[in-house]
Amino acid sequence: EIKVGKRDRPLKSPQRNVDTKAQKSTAKDNFYSISFKYFKDTDIDPAQSINTWKAEDRILDMLLALKDISSNNATIVQTSRLTLYGEYPSKDKNEFPLPADLPSEIKWGTIQNIGGQKARIAGFLKDSIFYLVYLDKNHRFWITKPKNS
Repeated sequence: EIKVGKRDRPLKSPQRNVDTKAQKSTAKDNFYSISFKYFKDTDIDPAQSINTWKAEDRILDMLLALKDISSNNATIVQTSRLTLYGEYPSKDKNEFPLPADLPSEIKWGTIQNIGGQKARIAGFLKDSIFYLVYLDKNHRFWITKPKNS
């Protein structure tokens, strides 16, 4: 009988499976995360609560939009769903109150195309995280004049 010692066994392959290799991130691979940390879940006009959006069958559309934003490249998202404006909009373009409890150096914006043209989610971007602040079914955050008017 031949005994096989530890050193007599073949070494395991030094190559990793493709699945376990760490993917190298490039500047083009920027993705956004979503946070509800500063979310105002209220039905005080002009905002709506999650329960109101649920009652109006908007929750699935909202979830699909959030999934789209967090699973696609930031460049793609900014051409299809997310518009960043910069500073908080002035009162002539906005009917929502500015919350007092926000961090500094943020870019305000809206998530669009949520089950139609009007509905939006207003919030801000900081460090690749989009913080949801208001649900806006009537497009009263960053009001724009309709085209052809």
